[in-house]
Amino acid sequence: MIVEIEKLVFGGYGFGKDEKGNTYFLLNSLPQEKVEVLNTKKRKGVFFGVAERIIKESELRRQPKEDHFLSCSCFQILDDTFEDEIKKEIFIETFEKISGTPLEDLGVPLFYEKTNRFYGYRNKMEFSFIGKDLAFFKRESHEKVKINGCVLAKEIINESAREIVGLLPDKKIYKSLILKADSNNRVIAGLFVTDPDFNFNLEKINFKKLNGFFIYYSPKNSPASLPQKLINSVGLDIFEEKLAGKTFFHSLLSFFQVNLEVFEKAINDIKKYVCNDKVVEFYSGVGTIGISLSDVAKEITMIESQREATELAFRNILVNNVSNVKVLNKRSEDSLDLISKEKVVIFDPPRSGLHKKIIKEIITKLPKRIIYLSCNPSTQARDFSLLKGYYKVKFLKIYNFFPKTYHLESLLVLDSI
Repeated sequence: MIVEIEKLVFGGYGFGKDEKGNTYFLLNSLPQEKVEVLNTKKRKGVFFGVAERIIKESELRRQPKEDHFLSCSCFQILDDTFEDEIKKEIFIETFEKISGTPLEDLGVPLFYEKTNRFYGYRNKMEFSFIGKDLAFFKRESHEKVKINGCVLAKEIINESAREIVGLLPDKKIYKSLILKADSNNRVIAGLFVTDPDFNFNLEKINFKKLNGFFIYYSPKNSPASLPQKLINSVGLDIFEEKLAGKTFFHSLLSFFQVNLEVFEKAINDIKKYVCNDKVVEFYSGVGTIGISLSDVAKEITMIESQREATELAFRNILVNNVSNVKVLNKRSEDSLDLISKEKVVIFDPPRSGLHKKIIKEIITKLPKRIIYLSCNPSTQARDFSLLKGYYKVKFLKIYNFFPKTYHLESLLVLDSI
């Protein structure tokens, strides 16, 4: 089937129609291209698939750096200078459609933070396996594709992953491999296996690249890399990282932003909207945002549900010698009593957005300012649609946290009306 592509949309898909008027969302396609697609899946009346042949090629198309680019970074085919424009257009369309509010009605400009580093920026990667070979899942498929690393990752991560694979015995028990690197190129890795009795003597192995290695048992029927038991470990278990003038400890499994260079710019923007305020930060992780605001806030209470992240946040409070910050190990939706009219509340939620209980409490108590950092414009726009009757937009900015992917980060600051 021949499809003419009109534009790029959220998910990195090219949106287009065939001669019969059928609607398609196709990977590996760009605006103004004419492409051929052979295999599609129909969902809710539209077709999804991958462009197999480019009949008419866009001037903006570039040769991807990897054969598996659709599995990790579908914008490898897009010219660097055009990526910023495309992401801005995708954000505007998504935000307006879901929030029901034209951007021009917000009364503030939309800012965009560019990046000059499109590859080698990720300080964390998660790989799957085919046998003992590294792999990614294919987009629009449950199949996997063998890989040798990823150009989005810091090269020390790729080198460490290959070193690990080269030392592993030939078994069919490998589920996933997570690697993290810090600014000093130290690497910690976690291997997840489906055999709780896997015997791999780490003490006898001399790693050339790796600084810490953990082997976890994770059941086969669990889709995520969730550890049920630590089988063995050796070496470094905690990173020490400098960010926004502060020191932060974080571990392999605790959340930490993957692009620190751009994240620091977001922190600096957030600082502008906190001035001797009482602050409550929900979904705080190891405390990177809250502790970074300690110099400009009156007091800060951080809420984090994961126990390890909470313990690391407490350690980060001590190492930075900040007396106006505390952390509570609680779920955000169970900490609603901390929201009040005179406070500034900060959210950096998971992709699912804010819990409905939190939305309800905000509408009831109307805290004076909301600072909402999001990795998903769809759920951020959804939450804004529920709050816009009570709040006005003070600031809105997009950050290219994830170059060459369709993902982005956005900061929304709201003041109560």
